[in-house]
Amino acid sequence: LEFRRVLFRSSVAGLGLLGLNQSNETLRLVNEDRLIPLRDLSTVQESMQEMQLQSTKLAYLIDQKHVKEHFDQIMKADKVFNEKWLKYKATNLTQEEAELANRFFSQAESYMQVRNQFLNLIGNNDFAAARNYLQKEVDPKFGQVLSAMTGLLELQATIAQSEYGGVASMLKLISTAITAVILFAIC
Repeated sequence: LEFRRVLFRSSVAGLGLLGLNQSNETLRLVNEDRLIPLRDLSTVQESMQEMQLQSTKLAYLIDQKHVKEHFDQIMKADKVFNEKWLKYKATNLTQEEAELANRFFSQAESYMQVRNQFLNLIGNNDFAAARNYLQKEVDPKFGQVLSAMTGLLELQATIAQSEYGGVASMLKLISTAITAVILFAIC
């Protein structure tokens, strides 16, 4: 009888440890596939906003000696965008995430094309045409890309919450089982 009791307790303890190990692995995946990519997407969004801010500053420059400074800031933001976007795309995406990501990137490419045309106008010192182009072409494209990014960020956060909730439920179940074994062992 004592042997059975020890065997039962050991089995339940082993199952509890297995469950904790699986929970740890799931939490690691939530971190790697959801939380870190969420941070990367936020950085992508910030780099897009920096590109737009610097473009707007360029269009309204009074002293044109700062053109290179703003242009360099845009190129720096482009580099950050590309690095973080590639890192995000390398993660484990759901089908819905992949579709939204592709939609966002298509919008981003469209934005960057008109933004580059704007930069060409600036490079040709045609600031009046650049301001007009910014308002009519660049700003609307930026609004579209920002909207697409917002949808992607919201989806990423929703999936992270859902996956974390599953882990929390599993940990609660394991905790209940371990408590039951302890109570059984005491009685």
